[in-house]
Amino acid sequence: MKKIVYITKRFNQQQKEELMTSLPTDYILKTPTTLLNEEKKDVTIMLDVDQKLLNELLELPESKLNFIQLISTGIDYLPLDKLAEKNIILANGRGLQKNSVSETVLGMLLSYQRGILESSKQQEKHLWQHPKGQMTTMVNKKILITGTGIIPQQLAKILSLLGAEISGVNTTGHLVENFSATYSLENLPKAVKNQDIVINLLPGTPATDQIFTEEIFSLMKTGSIFVNVGRGNAVILKDLVAALDAGQLSFAALDVFPKEPLVNTSVLWTHPKILVTSHIAGLTEDLNDRFFDLAAENLQYYLENGLPKINLVSYDKGY
Repeated sequence: MKKIVYITKRFNQQQKEELMTSLPTDYILKTPTTLLNEEKKDVTIMLDVDQKLLNELLELPESKLNFIQLISTGIDYLPLDKLAEKNIILANGRGLQKNSVSETVLGMLLSYQRGILESSKQQEKHLWQHPKGQMTTMVNKKILITGTGIIPQQLAKILSLLGAEISGVNTTGHLVENFSATYSLENLPKAVKNQDIVINLLPGTPATDQIFTEEIFSLMKTGSIFVNVGRGNAVILKDLVAALDAGQLSFAALDVFPKEPLVNTSVLWTHPKILVTSHIAGLTEDLNDRFFDLAAENLQYYLENGLPKINLVSYDKGY
């Protein structure tokens, strides 16, 4: 039986043909509509995750699955213990969404700071009046980005060009390009003080689970802004709402949540100081095409060297 490279519906016909012609003779390409039950054990490579199939393969003692290429940057939604136990190689989509996420954060912040959110509501009522809130710019704003990877670096670069002073948080506090200062994760309480804006872009790991708590929000500058486009489980939402209600924070923009989709009864939908978006920060019209380029490159390198060329995930680090 030949080894199988399994791809999802994300790939178009031309991309399928390109992959097929690039495979060695002992490999074949299969899709959700062409993979037979008796062939599942021979799936060796999975380009993009089919969650149902992955769960099946992890329960098959004879499964040959060895390499998975993800489109996502985060990996915390996967059964990592089982994957690590079976020594399955993971590569993520780190970098694919650096521009879209950065532009989403910029849009969130400017829509609030420049009165666009309020003006949009006034337009619905045909009201000609200046927004009630204080209009500000990015110039001289102190901004903390938790996370200093590819996406945070891009965001820091853009915000710096607008005149903001950017600090970062990472595991050890090591210096990173585009950040004027960095703090270790354990020094987050110190890092958030005196910041005008705090933006979470940390990966989802045990160390980052529910790190934005009542204590952290209480240490933030009165009237500051909080943005979460990292992982939903980083924030205790009731503590965030309490900080907004108390006036400790002036505004929050949230694109990710502990459970998605956000239930329609959530208080977040109607809170006057919260902007809710439906996990859209990474979406672009060409995302699938850029993912194909990454997947094809990593596939070829894996077939030749046994490892992906870029974005190899560390189970120990969680990203």
